[in-house]
Amino acid sequence: AKLRQTSWHPDPVLSGARTMGWSKKAAEDRKAYKHARAGSMMDFYVRVWRPFGEVLVDMEREGMYLDVPFMQQQSEKAEEHKRKADAKFREWAATLCADGAEINTNSTL
Repeated sequence: AKLRQTSWHPDPVLSGARTMGWSKKAAEDRKAYKHARAGSMMDFYVRVWRPFGEVLVDMEREGMYLDVPFMQQQSEKAEEHKRKADAKFREWAATLCADGAEINTNSTL
């Protein structure tokens, strides 16, 4: 079935509720969270950022599992991808000028 949006609402869930014929209950439940967008920046900080910061502090304090062999494998893949991208860039740069292949791709300037 082809979906066609007949009206727009700034809340994508409410808009989807209208477009896709979601139940009125789903839309009403979403409206119940309206208070989450209301208030001052301080309210937002207290409600969102402070708890998030507490989670990060707990993660730092407790630590978290890290699959070292997997991360080493990903690092090797990333390095190989970087080498290939560097070679491709140098090849392209050489088509623009004779010394293009000698460009310092690690330069920050």
